[in-house]
Amino acid sequence: TKPLTKPLTKPSTKHFGNTELELDSELDTDTELETDKEHSPAEKKQDIPYKEIINYFNSVLDTNYKSSSAKTKSLIKARWNEGFRLDDFKIVINKKTAEWMGDKKCEKWLRPYTLFSNKFENYLNQLSDDDSKDEEKIMKKYLEDGLVLTDEEREKLGLNKPKKNMWGTEEE
Repeated sequence: TKPLTKPLTKPSTKHFGNTELELDSELDTDTELETDKEHSPAEKKQDIPYKEIINYFNSVLDTNYKSSSAKTKSLIKARWNEGFRLDDFKIVINKKTAEWMGDKKCEKWLRPYTLFSNKFENYLNQLSDDDSKDEEKIMKKYLEDGLVLTDEEREKLGLNKPKKNMWGTEEE
């Protein structure tokens, strides 16, 4: 029996009238358009300060991570492309160091792979003990200026939570 079709001697480079090269070009354009929507041209041209971020990390934690590591660079680049900047990296490094340093179970997570992961934004926005003290100062100032919070505002700020005594039970 005869085969129904002739075997190809050379692979086809045509796809619905477009060459593979044209398709790749179109895909690149789509990606570039998406990127342009996310960041202004000034931000796009801004170099990612890999070395400065890792040098800061190493100075705070007394470590020797390399800013040239492919994995570290890819994590920093991913966060940078999400719109985070140098100060954000420093804040996350400081917050997590303050929280985890001295805790034997957590210290091992003080590394670029963990801090610069997809949980970065959560780490950045996490309230620390110092942040709570700052909120208290702001509230005190607010009240000293003669302004009064409604019950709803107090609830939103978490000021209506019952206090607990040293045994963990609520005080009245």
